[in-house]
Amino acid sequence: MKITPLAADSFGARSMATLVETSDVTVLIDPSVRLGPYRYDLRPHPIEKARQKELWQKIRTAAKGADVLTVSHYHYDHHNPDAPSIYRGKLAFLKDGKFHINRSQRERAGAFVRALKKYPKEIQVADGNQMDFGGTELLFSPALPHGYNDELGYVVMTRIAHGNEVFVHTADVLGPPLKEHLSFLIDAQPTVLYVDGPMTHMPDHYPAEHTKRSLSHLLRILRTTNVRTLILDHHILRDREWRTRMDPVFRAGKEHDVGVLTAAEFAGKPVEQLEANRDRLYGFDMSPKGISERLGRHHPRLPALLRTVGGSDPGGQTRRADSRSKARSTSGPGTYHSGARDRSRRLVTMFPPSSSAPREEAGLGATLAEVRREIACRVCQGDIKRCRLAICPYLDRVRAWFTERRDLQTKNLFGASPPSAFVGSWGYPKVLVGPLVPPVRDEDTSILDASESWLSYDLAEILRFRLSLVRGKAPRRVAEARTPDSILSTVQEAAMASKPIDTEMWFTKKPTLVSPFSARAPPSGPSADLTKVDLTSNPSVPRRVDDLVSDTDLRAGEAVTDLYDHGITQSQITRVFSVGLLGTKDRRRLVPTEWSITAVDDILAKGLVDEVRGLPWIPEFEVTNASGLANNVAILLFPQAFMFEGLEAWNLEANPTPAHDHEFAGGRTTYPDQIAGAYHATRLPVLEHLAARRRQGGAIVFMEVYEDWVPLGVWRYRELARAALAKRPSRFGDFESAESEIGRRLRLPLANWWRASVLRAYLRSQRRITSYA
Repeated sequence: MKITPLAADSFGARSMATLVETSDVTVLIDPSVRLGPYRYDLRPHPIEKARQKELWQKIRTAAKGADVLTVSHYHYDHHNPDAPSIYRGKLAFLKDGKFHINRSQRERAGAFVRALKKYPKEIQVADGNQMDFGGTELLFSPALPHGYNDELGYVVMTRIAHGNEVFVHTADVLGPPLKEHLSFLIDAQPTVLYVDGPMTHMPDHYPAEHTKRSLSHLLRILRTTNVRTLILDHHILRDREWRTRMDPVFRAGKEHDVGVLTAAEFAGKPVEQLEANRDRLYGFDMSPKGISERLGRHHPRLPALLRTVGGSDPGGQTRRADSRSKARSTSGPGTYHSGARDRSRRLVTMFPPSSSAPREEAGLGATLAEVRREIACRVCQGDIKRCRLAICPYLDRVRAWFTERRDLQTKNLFGASPPSAFVGSWGYPKVLVGPLVPPVRDEDTSILDASESWLSYDLAEILRFRLSLVRGKAPRRVAEARTPDSILSTVQEAAMASKPIDTEMWFTKKPTLVSPFSARAPPSGPSADLTKVDLTSNPSVPRRVDDLVSDTDLRAGEAVTDLYDHGITQSQITRVFSVGLLGTKDRRRLVPTEWSITAVDDILAKGLVDEVRGLPWIPEFEVTNASGLANNVAILLFPQAFMFEGLEAWNLEANPTPAHDHEFAGGRTTYPDQIAGAYHATRLPVLEHLAARRRQGGAIVFMEVYEDWVPLGVWRYRELARAALAKRPSRFGDFESAESEIGRRLRLPLANWWRASVLRAYLRSQRRITSYA
């Protein structure tokens, strides 16, 4: 038997792809390789991307010579939905997509099998299956939990026996921590065992007790089976200190004459933990030179831009031209025509990364990184799945109030919706959609969803506003916005309203409060699955909203800008956009609320950019700020062509270097993945301010989050920026004086901000032509 690890974390990318060859059959297990979308809040380094490409090519080549391809479960590092052709003519053993599987993997399995179509010679369910190929036996375990519980679904282990040799591949058991895992592995009596190991790099998700149990089980396997080689890889290799954590296994291996090594070492290659060392790959050098070099690597156009006022390289112009040409062939919520301001150009809205494929893995990784930064909770560490009312420190001041509200705990609820609706992002393109309704009637509840008016309230009051909103949930595919059923149609009708509307909801069970916080949207209260929803009063719909919802030939971006120009509040525009009521008829779709908030900010800002860029420069440097809700937003405007930089700092006690994103006068063509929604939430008010003044200028926005912050969404940055810009600014004739003033308005030392800033380096190095006179 020949065992060849093709890709693994010790090779530099997430995978357990393994080729097993006997004289009778060649089996390729879990043919896929992926990269962790975020590590240390960093996207994959180019070295990682190159390695993934290299390893995938090896997997494709191996697939051509394999007789059997297997899939242990439907995570993207174990199956590749984008390459069904590698199964052409093969016998495919796939994890059962209907039984012993969680919802997300069930949907992935269905899509994968549909994509395979008739590529394989035959498709069989792997769970508990067995087949002989001459003298080789191929056996699969029953479905076993993916880790210490079934929250992440189930996997099947693979056992291949030929003569006296037995190879067992565990797939993702995360340890193995459970007796079910241990029982199968002992019964399998492997001579070579390939284990993925515990997730010690994520102690908040994988408690220490399960690591101890996994180590105990591995030691027992070494003592009681015929194993001679133990391959430890995958999850455990994402921990820099994995050898120290696995020391009991290494010592037991020596005692029982078992070789314990990684997949790379088994293949005779050096161990390369690229993901675990991603920060080092990026070479974080905090000296000014080191930062300049790092920014140059991340932003290859920076050197040229530092030498040219508002300039951009030909490649950048080409990319923007390409983006515009692509926009001409698409429409709907993701694209828009800049309508009233410039009907000769079409622009592309930058959705968050979560809207790109593969949606659930790469996209949600970005969203989770943003959530963990926004929710710096000592209890759940930003893991919203673990958030509970009883333990959440953010909810201390409203816990008693909430538990006493019996009217929030019913299977039938009647109240006046603000109006409000929420579209989730989990499971995209099948999402949870429904109205938000408080158990309040005959009152003006509009304040509950009017973030434009919240700065005058304290944190506890805003939390009470939001936690009183009960959320109904109905799973719908995003395309169903075009042909809604009765529930979705009612949600859409209510979303058009500008005044509270009496709404009645029926649930399958009493609503519960779980994970009230998100990265960009305000919190919401208890939720439950909807069975029915009715409007018991007629919605008050502004005529302009009614006209544009009925116009199925108008692009979504044009409609958003038009509504804004006609005085419709941004919260209502976002709501109508989110429930899929804007855009051309064949392109309408539900847009998750978190994404729609940022998309509307971006659309409105892009409508103002061209207008502002044709205006004269402001004459002086200007400094202003506004504080509230445990946040501070300070803004530096300077006389230049419009350019923008957002800097955000939290956990100030740790003396951090702020996160940042920026654009020069040429604009940006990528999503601002460092500060994400906060970038667009502050860029829009700056452009609104400049357009209203009929002036042009550059801006650096500083955002501070203080210790007593409660996560309420990015709206607070937008409103604080508007409040700051509404004040009379301090004006200065030179940058040094403005710099001193901005430092007085911030708690974090100015040196920390400048370590991250790109535009400050530009301002310091840029000279005007008059200086040569």
